[in-house]
Amino acid sequence: MSVEFIADRGYKLCKEGRSLILSVISIGKEHTKLTDKQVLESVRIAGAYLDKIANRAPLDYKRIAITPAETPPLQGDSAYKFTDDSGLRYWLDGDIRLTPLSHYHVIENELARDEREGFGMVHLQGPIRFADLQSSSGHNALIICTSSDARKSERNLRHIKFGKRLLKINRLTEFTKKIADLAGATRYAIRDMSYSDVKVVRAKSELPDLMFALNGLGDLKQTLLEYLADNHLDELIRITEAASAFTKPNSFREERERRLLFAMGSDVSQHIAVKDKSLAEHIELIV
Repeated sequence: MSVEFIADRGYKLCKEGRSLILSVISIGKEHTKLTDKQVLESVRIAGAYLDKIANRAPLDYKRIAITPAETPPLQGDSAYKFTDDSGLRYWLDGDIRLTPLSHYHVIENELARDEREGFGMVHLQGPIRFADLQSSSGHNALIICTSSDARKSERNLRHIKFGKRLLKINRLTEFTKKIADLAGATRYAIRDMSYSDVKVVRAKSELPDLMFALNGLGDLKQTLLEYLADNHLDELIRITEAASAFTKPNSFREERERRLLFAMGSDVSQHIAVKDKSLAEHIELIV
């Protein structure tokens, strides 16, 4: 277990090869509960501040919403993949590439680039106090980006962005489980993306009261950070996931992304590929 301060980013909490970076921690007063509107406004202010520090282009915040903590039911057990001719060959061969979130910070395709991948805030409500945590997480996650539908009225937008080819993935849950087993993932998730210029999820937790008991009033203490890293790192990674890995700015809404996420045992920085003939059985060529 370790805690490291990174200038202009925050505190990096590590344990057993997995990590999360805490940029902001705010603990509320006793018996105070914030409305959704108050949560959204506080996150908007914090997000604008962190964007300025990171030199990211500001968002217009015209559409903001709290992302549900739990995965909403999926409509149908299939997904669609827009790709180019070079990518088509791999999919039809059952050769599937899994990509870390950080890849989308620097991807050559500017239309697909998202510097906010992995960033998000969680509003935790405890029995007595609340806590707001702004973090960068999902460092141990690999993803596959697909679409939840391929309605003809919107296909042209996605063909321009991703390529002229269109595939359908049938029996998506089975397909995702096969990939998780081949990749050695500890768990997997399938979820339709939420779109909001504020990336925040709210959840109930005992952590705010535990954090105040350890830290009290005043500056953040090293003992609290070490306690979180040693005892609650995986919990924090999962709590923040809905915001950090399953929410994107509203400008990406036309993608209608259905994301497949694979949690690995340790942080990942490079893509991996899995290949199996049984994966090709799920792929149907549309265009």
